[in-house]
Amino acid sequence: MIRIALTALVLSVSVAAVAQDTCQFMMYNLLQFPNEKPNRIGYLKEIVKDVEPDVFMVCELSNNAGSVTILTQALNTDGVSHFQRASFWDDGTLNNMLYYNTKKYKLSFQDTIACEPRFATVYQLLYRPALLEGDSIRSNFIVVHLKAGSSDADERTQAAKKIRRYIDQELKGENVFLAGDFNIYSPTEGAFQTFTQKGDFPLVDPIDQIGEWSNDDYYARVHTQSTRTTSFGGGSTGGMDDRFDWILMSEDVETGDNKVEYVFGSYKAFGNDGQHFNTAINIGTNKVVSEDIADALHEMSDHLPVIMQVSYSFTSGLQEQAETSPYQVIVQQNIKVRSHLGNDLTSISLCDASGKVVFQQSATGVSNLEIPRPQLQGIYLLRIETSKGFVARKLILPAQP
Repeated sequence: MIRIALTALVLSVSVAAVAQDTCQFMMYNLLQFPNEKPNRIGYLKEIVKDVEPDVFMVCELSNNAGSVTILTQALNTDGVSHFQRASFWDDGTLNNMLYYNTKKYKLSFQDTIACEPRFATVYQLLYRPALLEGDSIRSNFIVVHLKAGSSDADERTQAAKKIRRYIDQELKGENVFLAGDFNIYSPTEGAFQTFTQKGDFPLVDPIDQIGEWSNDDYYARVHTQSTRTTSFGGGSTGGMDDRFDWILMSEDVETGDNKVEYVFGSYKAFGNDGQHFNTAINIGTNKVVSEDIADALHEMSDHLPVIMQVSYSFTSGLQEQAETSPYQVIVQQNIKVRSHLGNDLTSISLCDASGKVVFQQSATGVSNLEIPRPQLQGIYLLRIETSKGFVARKLILPAQP
């Protein structure tokens, strides 16, 4: 029989530590990759290796084969093998995708929002290091590609209203990142107003650069299109003069209220040094990226990617206090959890190393709960919910005789 004494409640700061980690997000319009201009994967590989994103969101992905190419030839290369992609959902020739670092994240679910001319895609990621400590931190990503054209503002507004309802009703505004090619020319447009001023949970611009961006050199540093002044391989020309590509975030990310907080100063139009207004991104000297990266950005797409960082804070490093622990775990044929504080247990759950819940049981104020243990062996996370908080503990379950 194995007896494991668990720590006191994590609400007691004397036995808990706060862990912090920083992750990089990246959003990129890939210009109908790989169809519009083939043989660009080498340029994309250069760019993502330079940025090192943990979450990589894309739009204008032509097909499923292209999504696989990105995973296997741009992300999981040169000894890297920890990236995974979401499921590919086909919506014509301009599709979305999300890739994620499996050391940092677990994909919880994905969904679509029915918009015109193409649906928005929703992805929820759980932050894996916190999950292994019994703390479920959700990050919700919505990838959009709104209708292009200065005369299509009304269609963009209608799509934005559907996205707004989803943020308010389904996600409750928790740790939301709305990313994509908005094709918005002015902050007075209905779509932008819907995202940032309407609904229960308005979104914010991480850099608070709201203004008449289009063709205004005052906003040169935040422009994301076009990287080119010459026509080749599709896309727009005209040089850097529009802010079409965004990552907006919910207000709780600005304040860190839900354990995810924007890292001040990290949001950038990657490769934009503010010195290329109405010119190509690789003309002359680029002061923020190398010549090779500037050339790769020029060749890869007519858009620049946008990047930002967030920090995660969660309770970690729970210490063992066998003498004073009010909770006891007994591993026999079954796993028994006992409380010495009375009837304060409300639920127990067991997750495997991938984050999958393999057992969950709820109760209303009891002193004993039990997990059946058929064929369970390996490393698991046990989470004990009580009327006062929760306790989390890693269990190593040996094979049963």
